[in-house]
Amino acid sequence: MQGTAVNPERNNAAGEEAESLFSLALDACVEAVLMRLLVTAGDLHTEAFDRHRCRAWEFADRAGYLYADEPMPHLLDGDSETVEGWAQGVERRRKERHEADEYARRQARETLIRAKDWAAFGLPAPEQLLLDLQGGESHLICGHRLFPDGNCVRFADPFGNHGFFFLGDPRDMTVADIEPFLTDMAHGEEWHAGFS
Repeated sequence: MQGTAVNPERNNAAGEEAESLFSLALDACVEAVLMRLLVTAGDLHTEAFDRHRCRAWEFADRAGYLYADEPMPHLLDGDSETVEGWAQGVERRRKERHEADEYARRQARETLIRAKDWAAFGLPAPEQLLLDLQGGESHLICGHRLFPDGNCVRFADPFGNHGFFFLGDPRDMTVADIEPFLTDMAHGEEWHAGFS
């Protein structure tokens, strides 16, 4: 089994592991056995039956949640309530981890965007892009083609839609005109401004 540092939710106030996988699995197994005894006695769907069924599920769910990286204990594989409870706990932990990872990635991305670290996204520096567009060069950035066209700069998105990137002489463009585009590219969004 993994150490307590892996999941601090397992720890009590003293930092010691409060709920071991074995104790949770054993509690779930005992509740499932008590539930089956009530079935054998013909006391199906009584208050006691529902209580034991619920507790078996809760213990198995908590075990799966707290010990999602461990294999399911054999104590839990004898009853559908405990198997499903374990699976739900593991899935809940997996989903929370995924959401936490996504949140951390979004926060890191926003930090880089606020710092205008375009290179971290594989994007050109706005100053260089500005000079290139003013010099008549076109650029393909994240599937979006920017190209000077007379007295404007046009774009084509990855779907073949065309529009105006900058309406006016490209020499009048500034870095401030380019940064919103780079921000959208860093967010992984499509550029839709000024469709013609």
